[in-house]
Amino acid sequence: MTGQKLELLKDAMGFVVDNLGPADRLSVVSFSDHARRVTPLARMSEAGKASAKLAVQSLYADGFTNILKGLKMAAKVLDGRQHKNTVASI
Repeated sequence: MTGQKLELLKDAMGFVVDNLGPADRLSVVSFSDHARRVTPLARMSEAGKASAKLAVQSLYADGFTNILKGLKMAAKVLDGRQHKNTVASI
């Protein structure tokens, strides 16, 4: 995912972050050949939103698209959370 596709992803994630409330939590996970948690699971206060947006803007294309590793990392984030909301999604 490079060029315009990556920029569209960043714009879409900015929209998502902007529409989250202070009780919502978000973690950014990136994946290519490997997966990594870019940000910890954090409440979307103004500071949390700013951190999430910076993390999204720092994403870059590298390697292959191993979505399975990305999904496993995202599931690990959800499994390890301390506070369980009634609605959780990846």
